[in-house]
Amino acid sequence: MRKMMFLGIVVVILMGLTACGESKYNDAIDTVIAQDKQSMSSNNMADIAKELDRDTADIKVLDDGKYIYLTFGKNNYESIYKKMSDGSYKEASSEQETYAKEDAKLDYEENNGEVITH
Repeated sequence: MRKMMFLGIVVVILMGLTACGESKYNDAIDTVIAQDKQSMSSNNMADIAKELDRDTADIKVLDDGKYIYLTFGKNNYESIYKKMSDGSYKEASSEQETYAKEDAKLDYEENNGEVITH
């Protein structure tokens, strides 16, 4: 009985440690990738959309999640999304893209599925 209780405690601790390793931006990144794939598919870019995946993209989260910047594919396709007041993400305007690329603060980065620490 003690062994089972000890094993249960170890499992709970390991699950907690695993959850701590996840980014607080996971849901936002997944949402933006899905939106970008859908946008590309509706714009006759389905072949490019097939390449987009967290494991094939460079992802930057800027200004505490206000912007998400994706780069992927053979041609280094880029898209930048801005967080709206309702929490959804929309494609950034050219002015917002310039800000995100040049002035926004980098908070989180992934390169082909691997977290980059700064």
